[in-house]
Amino acid sequence: MSVTTARERCGVSMALSLLLGLLFALPMFASTARVYVTNSAGNTIDVVDSATNKVVQTIKGIEVPHGVNFSPDGKKVYISNESEAVLDVVDRETGQIIKAIPLSGHPNNIAVTKDGRRIFICIASKPGALDVVDAASMEKAKSIPMKAPLHNVYVTPDGRFAVALEHRAEPGPSAIPALHLSV
Repeated sequence: MSVTTARERCGVSMALSLLLGLLFALPMFASTARVYVTNSAGNTIDVVDSATNKVVQTIKGIEVPHGVNFSPDGKKVYISNESEAVLDVVDRETGQIIKAIPLSGHPNNIAVTKDGRRIFICIASKPGALDVVDAASMEKAKSIPMKAPLHNVYVTPDGRFAVALEHRAEPGPSAIPALHLSV
């Protein structure tokens, strides 16, 4: 057998081995997916196993939870707490609240930068703001005033901007503030 033929066979068998490995690993990853359900009329978040549809954890003590997001490493869960105007930081494994970070007003949804350094929280109470939390210190770094209450915030796929959407009671055009993240 020539060296070229051996390399070709080795390349095909290696690619086939990787593909088979992925196919066997996919069900394992699917069985670990969790769905976080905020019970807005209560004070819990139910964590549901997506493979079995069973509640596998209940996070307690967060009255009127709204937004949920995660640290990039998956170790922390960030939950906006409407009743206390805080961002609750929860240990994902234990479900225990690590810290409650005071915010500038009534919080809604949350976005986290890809590197996990900053957490953005929409403030829905007037006049509106975008609060920025430093994930390392777990402290509010700043509150950026807006012209209207905010509801949703997203970090663009390239990680350059945080884009926030107004919380509107009536239909009509909305301003969409974008914050350049190099600031």
